[in-house]
Order: sequence, then C-alpha cells, then structure tokens
Amino acid sequence: MSRHNELGNSWPPRGWDSLGFIKELNGQAIAKDPMKATITGLAYKIEPVPIYLKNNTKSYVYNLSINGWTYSIQNESHEYSVLSFNIHERLNESLSKDNFIFDIKTKSRPLLLNNRSAKRAYVAALFIMKQIVSGQVPDYNRILRLYKIHPSQRSLYEIDNTHEKPIDRELIPYCIDRDYVGNA
Repeated sequence: MSRHNELGNSWPPRGWDSLGFIKELNGQAIAKDPMKATITGLAYKIEPVPIYLKNNTKSYVYNLSINGWTYSIQNESHEYSVLSFNIHERLNESLSKDNFIFDIKTKSRPLLLNNRSAKRAYVAALFIMKQIVSGQVPDYNRILRLYKIHPSQRSLYEIDNTHEKPIDRELIPYCIDRDYVGNA
C-alpha cells in the first residue's frame, strides 16, 4: 500500500492524473563516479498539506521538491535544491493546470510565474521524477535549460511577460481560507 493512502489523501491529486506513476511520497536515485570518487544523487519529496476551502471542504496542497547532493571521498558534501513548487487539487478540471501551480523555485531562486513557466516547471519535474523512479540520475542543469527554467535564463521570462500576462488567480472558483490552513 502506498504511503499516500495511509495518510488518507487521494493520489494522484484531483485533476493531476499525469502524477499517477508516483507510488511513494519520496524517492531517490544514486549514481557513483569512480573517476572522481564521488556519489551523486537526486531525490524528490511530496508533502501533502490539508487545507479547508471557504465552503469548509477539505482539500490538499502538495509541496513537490526535487533536491540533489554530491559526496566525495575527501568527506566533502554539497546539497542543493533543484526544483520545487506547490500544486493545488483541481476541483474544476475545465480550468488550466497552470492556475493551480504556485511558488516555483529553480535552484532555490523564485521563477516568475506565468502560464508558460508553470507548464515548463511541471513538465520538467515530471521528467526528473520519472528518471528518479526508474533509478536514473539525470543532468538536472541540462533539463532545466532544456525546459527554459534555469536561473541563467531569467531574461526569457522578462520577455515573456511583455507578451503574456501573469496567471490570473481570480479565475479559480474557490478560495482558500488562510485562517483554516493546517492539519485537519
């Protein structure tokens, strides 16, 4: 039985069927490099946070984070954040998924949120998590650059925002009552 069912929350989140391949709340993959005498790893972690909507309906926000680390034979360690964001359950599947993705960070730096950046971050996270589930450690810098969400590509989003308006959160038909966020 997966850990999601033990906690009582639904998995995959409503409206996010593409996350169905994930069976556990966390996973990791490790790669050894004997030439450099290092061990490199990537891990994902999903934290479901129960919230109450204004109509007293229980829902969840899922914090997804992908982190990496490198350990060397000289007892040096380096830990870093790769990608993280929050997703809300989609109670109304007619709305775009982009409206339910919040707080995107790549390499611990906030990413300007618009429809395009939300889609790119979500697809990049799916790819990285699929690689981790299969036991592979992908080159995360290359993936972030491929999906154009690497921090060095910030200028792309300045250009994007002149052509594309930021996500309008007023489109979401329900509002989270911030007074009731927390454990249920």
